[in-house]
Amino acid sequence: MDRVQKIARWSALIVGGTMAAALALLLLGAHFYSIAYLSPYASIFLNWFSPWFVVLPLFSAALIWIAGPRNRRGLRKTLSLIAVAVAVIGAVAVGRMIAVAHENGVSIDLVRALGSHPPLPDTPDQDVVYSRFEGEPLGLVLYKPAPQEQPFPAPVLVYIHGGGWVAGDRFAGGENLRWFARRGWLTISIDYPLSSRDQHLWAETIEQVGCALAWVQANAHRFGADPTRISLMGDSAGGNLVLIAGYRANSGTLPSSCGGNVPRVAAISAIYPAVHVAEVYRNEFPQIGDMARGFADAYVGGSPDRFPDRYTSIDPASYIAPESPPTLLIVGENDHLLPPDLTYRFAAEAKRGGVDVELVRFPYGQHLFDQSTNSIGNQLVLGATRRFLEAHGQGPAREDRALP
Repeated sequence: MDRVQKIARWSALIVGGTMAAALALLLLGAHFYSIAYLSPYASIFLNWFSPWFVVLPLFSAALIWIAGPRNRRGLRKTLSLIAVAVAVIGAVAVGRMIAVAHENGVSIDLVRALGSHPPLPDTPDQDVVYSRFEGEPLGLVLYKPAPQEQPFPAPVLVYIHGGGWVAGDRFAGGENLRWFARRGWLTISIDYPLSSRDQHLWAETIEQVGCALAWVQANAHRFGADPTRISLMGDSAGGNLVLIAGYRANSGTLPSSCGGNVPRVAAISAIYPAVHVAEVYRNEFPQIGDMARGFADAYVGGSPDRFPDRYTSIDPASYIAPESPPTLLIVGENDHLLPPDLTYRFAAEAKRGGVDVELVRFPYGQHLFDQSTNSIGNQLVLGATRRFLEAHGQGPAREDRALP
């Protein structure tokens, strides 16, 4: 029996110590952007599971102190204090994230954040073919606001998915779009032609986005929505497309592959958008830089040195104008795929160009930092986008607002 207890106590110490050490290593990586291989993955773990970086070290400290070997009091005390220190560092990191959210008018529910999970599919209310590309259908899906006793025309929020211009579809982001629909928006997510190693659709893609927006303009009234109040939201490659589409729409230069009237865009929320793509191509961060070049090669067909005009055409900065819609930029400070300095520079350029720009910098945020439902980053993106749209007159009528 004594032998079993001894093994159990040493096991508790080893498990608790290993857990605290692993969390300390991840926090180290999240705090130092330049640590190759560790920092990108450490950051995303901290983004998606933030509260657990406080809960688990405290659990480790308790496990070591209470269940560790009785005859190793000094060792138990040292390891317990180290685990508590890790919890304090984790709490400071979580506190920084929450502070940024509060600065941007977003309240964070930490209980929900403890239960963060990968995005779940959400069946849309309607699935429509809006166009065709090389004979293949291009669809869009709609998430409708709940009927109201005294209905008002709903504002429209069009979402364009990310995926490096080579992956993704209209069903991406369904949970988030349903969140907005429950709060009074008609939300729509669109397909667009995807590029590949053999098919570089840098010119065709934006024409199809223009076609989708023309469809929304022509059909929004059928779903009880206001075609004069259309906003855009997108992330990563989708963030690149919403910026270009919105800026060109408002300057009257956005083409539509299917004709129709391309609407003016009232507001944009771009989450870690691909801007200054020529410089993204030159990303030298180990492993991730190769991924960035792969996406750009597939979309554009080669390097910026070979196709400088193409890279100019896919750079949102090329379309900055005073008539560009109000723009919310949400960027992770630890983004290794799309370096955040490029977005900071774009924000400054847009402001100088007369655009109403708001920049939100999420501490420790890696690319895809919001892609865990209920995480602090996910709550920030949803809440900040909602606040921004409402502040610019693109929220639902006040009588329609039922949910926080």
